Amino acid sequence: MSQRSQEIQGSQIWGQMDVLGASIDKVAANDNIDPESRALAERLRAVLTFTGKRIAGTDQGLISIPVLDQIATIFDSVTRELDALASTLDPQHARNADSHADSALVAASQIPVATPIELTGLLQASTQYVETLGRQMVQAQHWVQEAQQSVEVLQQNVARLSEEAAADRERSSTSVAEQQIHFTEARGKMVQELAEALRSIQQRLDQVIAEHQSQFSNAQDSRSTEFNSAQGNRQDGFNTLIKQYNDQLQHLDSESRRHLEALNNDQKVNIEKLQSQYEQRAKQILEAIEN
Repeated sequence: MSQRSQEIQGSQIWGQMDVLGASIDKVAANDNIDPESRALAERLRAVLTFTGKRIAGTDQGLISIPVLDQIATIFDSVTRELDALASTLDPQHARNADSHADSALVAASQIPVATPIELTGLLQASTQYVETLGRQMVQAQHWVQEAQQSVEVLQQNVARLSEEAAADRERSSTSVAEQQIHFTEARGKMVQELAEALRSIQQRLDQVIAEHQSQFSNAQDSRSTEFNSAQGNRQDGFNTLIKQYNDQLQHLDSESRRHLEALNNDQKVNIEKLQSQYEQRAKQILEAIEN
């Protein structure tokens, strides 16, 4: 097996296609998702089938590895949107996934086109897509019938409630004063309970504020102590360093003076020796001249 074949078979596109197929099946089987989103999911199934057939039916020597990686990345985004759709039922995720599918088709177009395998797979996906739309239409009609029945029951209930409300208004007209008294008493009691609750909340709030202020003050004292201690340590270290520097400077100055004195003594001795040698040589020269 060639290295290219190994790279293609080991591409992440295959696993990503399996994950995307499972997400599409999950959305298609969820009756709580709106029909439009489920129809878009079936379109995604067609895109997935088309892409898989094109990759499988194309000579591996003509397939670009970066294109496979690009399609895998797009399918990962589609999978994330479908998973979000299944959990939130927000149709916007289906539209986002559909937009990503368009990008996948653009990327798939970079793979050499049209093989019998690809066309057969696309035909099968289209047939399945039409069948799914038919089932969803039947289900939608069933939902409409159920909704109409619910509306009829709701209208009957509204009529019944209207009659009961009219009867209640007639009965309540004789007890308005009593209800007003009960309402006044209940309101006074509610106001009193609310005031007590507010006082309790204020007390707890004052306690929490006091505790926080105490903790902040303690923390501030601790930080001040730590800073002063660290500052003292730094000052001691600086003083020690200055003392060491002065000691070394004095030692170097002493050594320099000693070396200078030794050098001066050596120079003095050498000069005296040269002078003595010069005098002896001059004497010898004069004696030679006289003789």
